[in-house]
Amino acid sequence: MSLLDAVIIMVSLISIATDLYRRRIYNVVLLPAVVLAIVYRVLNGGWAGAIDGLTGLVVGMAFLIIPYFAGGVGAGDVKLLGTIGACGGPMFVLYTFLAGAVMGGVASCYLLIKGGRLWPAFKGACLSIVLPGSARLFLGESGMRFPYGVMFCLGVFVAFWLR
Repeated sequence: MSLLDAVIIMVSLISIATDLYRRRIYNVVLLPAVVLAIVYRVLNGGWAGAIDGLTGLVVGMAFLIIPYFAGGVGAGDVKLLGTIGACGGPMFVLYTFLAGAVMGGVASCYLLIKGGRLWPAFKGACLSIVLPGSARLFLGESGMRFPYGVMFCLGVFVAFWLR
């Protein structure tokens, strides 16, 4: 296990706890991890290592930038995935994102079914294809929310398994 693997695991475990209990993913956890990742990559891989880390950072954030602007995820989720990309690289963050998205989709469906809101959410999602942003008309501004960052943190462990 490399230092960056340990950093990813620590960031994930801390973010799971803070996202579950405070509904926040703190910059004080993410920023030092990004700085450490880039410095470590420069020292061990030169500029090619730095480019790999920066590419992972940008790719990770790019996956969630549209859902963030649509109101689907918070800024902490975007920065979390970027941090995971800076530490693990672009392919690692791709696997993390895909695993987290699948787990998040399953969890969302379960919660919507449990709350009797699956059909309105489905109608809103279909309508949002035609009229962007209209999903909120069906879910309401107080729509169901859950800590999606936890799913990406769990996706980290799937990405480790796939590596």
